[in-house]
Amino acid sequence: MNVMNEVFVSRHRILGESICKALLEQGLEIGFDEQALPLINWIELEFAVKQDPADGSDCLTGEWKDPSGYRIGQIQFNGDGSFFAEHDIVLAHPSDKRWFVEAVEGWGRGNNITTEPRLLEAV
Repeated sequence: MNVMNEVFVSRHRILGESICKALLEQGLEIGFDEQALPLINWIELEFAVKQDPADGSDCLTGEWKDPSGYRIGQIQFNGDGSFFAEHDIVLAHPSDKRWFVEAVEGWGRGNNITTEPRLLEAV
């Protein structure tokens, strides 16, 4: 990781860890037990600094991957202070069989983190 990336990662670490925790808590709130959820951890992210095509600012992006190398989540910190994250769950809802939980998402600005599940109708 180059020096610029290390600076961005260090600057966002505390908030990033809080976002990871909020995504996990959203999965637990749905009713999954912790062992059923793919583990996401700030330390395991693969980071890159990219340019936002909308305003040209630098964005820190990170991806979580499973042991086979498939992406199971991502997080992006935008130059305007906002962020978006998603954690792939890909499991049937534990208590409401009408739904399939595709992922949990988190977004916000600063320390304000909002999360919700992304549900698909089970057919």
